This record gives sequence, structure tokens and C-alpha cells, in this order.
Amino acid sequence: MTAVKADRNEKQIKKADRITDGPLCSSILIFVIPIILANVMQTLFNAVDMAMVNLFSVGNEVASIGCTGPLLHLFKNLSIGISVGTSVLLARYLGGKEEDKARRTVSSSILSALLIGVLLAAVSIPLMKTLLGVMNCPPECFEEAWLYAVVNMAGMPAILLYNYCSAILRVSGDSKRPLYYMLISGGLNVVMNLVFCLLFASKILAVALATVLAQVIGAGLSLFRLFRMDGPCHISLRTLRMDWGYFLKILRYGLPNGICSALFSISNILIYSALNEYGAPTVAGESAAAQLQEIVLSINAAFHVAAQTFIGQNLGAGKPERVRKSFIYCGIMLFLITFTLGLLMNIFAEQLLYPFVGTNPDSIYCGKLSTYYLAFYFFLYSTPFAATIQAFGYPTLQMSVNLGGVLGFRTVWMTFVYGKLLPKTLTSIYRCYPISYVLLDAVYIPIVIVLFIKYKKGHLKKDL
Repeated sequence: MTAVKADRNEKQIKKADRITDGPLCSSILIFVIPIILANVMQTLFNAVDMAMVNLFSVGNEVASIGCTGPLLHLFKNLSIGISVGTSVLLARYLGGKEEDKARRTVSSSILSALLIGVLLAAVSIPLMKTLLGVMNCPPECFEEAWLYAVVNMAGMPAILLYNYCSAILRVSGDSKRPLYYMLISGGLNVVMNLVFCLLFASKILAVALATVLAQVIGAGLSLFRLFRMDGPCHISLRTLRMDWGYFLKILRYGLPNGICSALFSISNILIYSALNEYGAPTVAGESAAAQLQEIVLSINAAFHVAAQTFIGQNLGAGKPERVRKSFIYCGIMLFLITFTLGLLMNIFAEQLLYPFVGTNPDSIYCGKLSTYYLAFYFFLYSTPFAATIQAFGYPTLQMSVNLGGVLGFRTVWMTFVYGKLLPKTLTSIYRCYPISYVLLDAVYIPIVIVLFIKYKKGHLKKDL
């Protein structure tokens, strides 16, 4: 048993060493590919719901699920974004071999996930009808949209637990197991979707329950792995306790990122409120396109984790050359992948939209337009910029940039440009997306340059 445990410890050390030593480019690829696949699988939960509902559809079920998208993303992005605080702290502590601090961060993160998940569900569920009303949810979709949103929010503790546990595993160098757990829960989601749709009269309730149960299974598997691990990321019931000092640290470095993620969703609520006025077919088309765009977003999120982990651990290890190269390699890889993927999605947009909306011309038109302005141009928004600012320990700065570049600009666009300077058309709505990406890059680039210059001169803060 001792030999087996020693061998397991040695393997975990080798995984962590790949981040701070050895060939960097291949290490980033080995690290990021499982995260991309896991993120895409998690993204497909909602897509599977829509495709299955479309298969059994007798009304506006697809549009009803689509109406909930911005609201669910708002709450999920806010809470999941806070897990970045765990990634930032843990990467720095593991890189600097500060094991006691790493243990306290892991233990507090697990309990934070459950606490935040329960609070979020308790706050959001009573407000859901009001929020759908604010979004101008079409009357024919309202009741089913409310049901889908409420069931999903009830599963928020499980969603957060999976994401926080996955963040811990990935920062420790293990990006494969979160993928395995997501493949298991994703496969069960498909099976349960089909079975529940055959059993329940309400297809909305069927797919929502299947999604939540699958997420509970994924969370359980991830948590079980942390109980089995050795080293500073190991947890046990005996040592699992909330350290409020570290909880506040997690919030300090994670809450700004959560707010940044929420800003995108808040701006999308403003945009969806305008889209909802075009009726259920248009909403269905936008919702279908959003599923395709989520794949691109999930790849960006994967490179965010990779940049944050590699930059953070090498900052802790005091390796400035690997810090600089981690940023460059992640940026180049992400640009090439998102540009290629966005191009392919636009070429095959009609075929990709078909499983969700069939041949409805209004839905297809809206879906193709949305895919062009969002998926194709998303390569303009380079996630490693944001990850670098966070890894250096300046999350509030990144939040401020997003506040102006995303929420501020899109609010101004929908208030003073759409319907006033430009006609009330779908094209006028969607044009604000690529312009806001360019604005963000224009601010991010000089900030990152200044941070690297200060880091080279030794003027940046060393402790978190």
C-alpha cells in the first residue's frame, strides 16, 4: 500500500511539474484539450435539452428554453466565475510550494461552492417570474420558461460543486478527470432525456430534471476524486472546514471575474428583450445559434483556465520566461482555433441549426445572422488578456474594463443606436457584439503590456 501511494504521489508531482518545467507548448496542449472537451460537453447539456424537446415538440418548447438562456447564464456565470478565485490562489500556492495555504484554499472552496449555490437558488427562484417579465418573455412561452428555469436553478449547488472541484483538479495538473466525469454525466443526460420525455407529459420538466440529475452525478464523481487524492489538494470530512479568511480571499480574486461574466449576461438580457419582440420563431433561431456559440465560448473558457494556471504557477515558481511564453502560446492557439471554428460554423450554419429549429425560415434567418456576428467574430476577444490580468492579481482592473467595454457599450448601443441611429432590425442588434470585442482588446492590450513591463522590473505585488 505504501509503494502504491508513493507511486501515486510521484505521478501527481510529475503532472504539476509539466506546468513549471519541460516543453511548454505541448504541455499547454495536453492540459487544455481535456478542458475544451469537458467544457463543450457541459455546454451541450442545454443543446441536448433543445434538440430532444424539438424531437418531441408540440408547441413553443424550444423557444421557451431559449427565453431562459440569458437569465440562467447570468446566475451561472456570476457564481461559476467566482471559482476563478480558487484557481488564482491555488495556482500561486502550488507553484510556490505553500502546501498549508493550498489546503486551506481547497477546503474553503468546496464549502464556498455549496454555500453560494444554495444562496443563489434561494434568491433566484422566487424572482424568476418577475425577471422573465422584465425580459418581455413571449406570453405563449412564459409558463414553460419559468418551469425550466426554476428546475435548473434548484440544481445550482451541484453545478457549482462540479466546477469548483474541476478547478482544483485542473490547477493541480489533472485536466483529464473532469473530462471523464463530464462524459459520464453527459451520456447519462442524453439517456435520461429520452427516458423522461417518454415518461412525462411535460417535455420541459423532463429535460430539466435530466440535466439537473446528470449534473449531480458529475459533481459527486469530482468530489469523490478529491477525497481520494494525496497531497495539498486532498480533502477529508475530518479536515473539511471553512476558513473565512480564505473564503474572503476567494471572493476578492473571484468575485470581480464573476461580475465580469455576469456583465456579458446582463448585456445579453437587454438584447434578448429586444429580440423577444420579434416573436417565438426568432427567439428559437437565436437560441439555436446560441448553442453553437457556446462551443466557441467554452473553448475560450478552456484557454482562460490554461493561461491562468500556467501563468499563475510560474509566477509562484519565479519563472518569468515561462510566464511570458505561456501568455503568447495560449493567445496564438486560441486565435487560430476560434477563427477556424467560427468560419466553419458560418459555412455550415443552416445544417447545424436544423436539429434545433427544423426548416422554419424566420428561425433559420435569425440563427444564421447571430452565428455570423457572434461565432465568426469572437476571435477578436482574446481571453488570455483577461486571464493574465487576473493571474497577476488585479481582478478588479479586469472587471472595470468589462464594465465599460461590455455592459456600458452595449447598453448605450441598445438605448441610443438601435432604433434611433440605426433602424430596428436584427442586424442592428447584432452589430454591437464585434464592436464591443474590438473595444475590449483596445483596452486590454496596453494594460497587459504595462503589467509585463512592471513584472520584468519587479514592481508587481508578489503575495496574494
